[in-house]
Amino acid sequence: MSLDVECDGAPHVSPVAGQVFRDLGIEPIINCTGVRTSYGGCNPTRPVVAAMEASGQGFVVLDELAEAIGRKLAALTGAEWGLVTAGSAAAVSQAVAACVAGNNPEKMLKLPLRGERMVVVAADQRMAYEHAIRAVGCMVLPIGRASDLDQLQIEKIAAICVVASDIPKSALSFEQIALRSKKLGIPLIVDAAGQAPKFPNVWLQNGADLLIHSGGKYISGPQSTGFLLGSERLCRAAYLNGPPGQSFGRSMKVGKDEIIGAYVALEQWVKGGAARAMERWRECISIMKREFLSVPRPLCPRDGTGLCVLQSTNSSFLGR
Repeated sequence: MSLDVECDGAPHVSPVAGQVFRDLGIEPIINCTGVRTSYGGCNPTRPVVAAMEASGQGFVVLDELAEAIGRKLAALTGAEWGLVTAGSAAAVSQAVAACVAGNNPEKMLKLPLRGERMVVVAADQRMAYEHAIRAVGCMVLPIGRASDLDQLQIEKIAAICVVASDIPKSALSFEQIALRSKKLGIPLIVDAAGQAPKFPNVWLQNGADLLIHSGGKYISGPQSTGFLLGSERLCRAAYLNGPPGQSFGRSMKVGKDEIIGAYVALEQWVKGGAARAMERWRECISIMKREFLSVPRPLCPRDGTGLCVLQSTNSSFLGR
């Protein structure tokens, strides 16, 4: 039985692309920035949309869905386990909650904390999303060298969190921090929300306990999703500290259709979608460049040419 009809019995007609925004009095934009959240992230692929629509027509026990997706993500990425989160920032919060409370009901009920624990970050890797750490009630403590950990009260450190895109240029050596985190028994989280997923993953292979990726950027999944991958023990604890339970992360709800859509997007990406995506990006840039060059331009006041509009062609097209 299909319920895909209007209230008056008329069949549902999909609006033309962009018209849904115009109906609200908003003009859609031409996105030249890449996959930034502030402009809507990415547009899901047709298989992702189809999977979301199909899953939206039925019901499922979410714990069973999480169990199945956890196994699938492990097989797909090489991580021990994984879950789909309500975006990457939610993944940070759930990861920290897992490191603080594990699956201990008494500790879970005490979240958020009041600053009793801290999460160590690199002083030259500060990010705007540290509020996702503080939301759990942990203090954020920046350090400049791995040896700085030796001066801290280890029992107060809940986790170490580093930013994947900043690791190569950071003064804090990933190898050293990974070695110390293992020696001291401190979970190491890598926030790779701003990077395109690649598996097998170099950070998980070299000492990270948890890895975070976006579902709504490069892989063209639902914009409101993210992935938390890595240690099965910590990922399972992160799930228990999030939805659908009555825990700290209940507000970080992710729908069954979004979970399915995110998984399908990642599966496509891993099985050849990454190469195809880059081809589409290059084709898009080539078309835009050709169209820009075909438009008459006013003379540049500096040198009398019409080349001013191309000054920023070296800028990154794939923003966070």
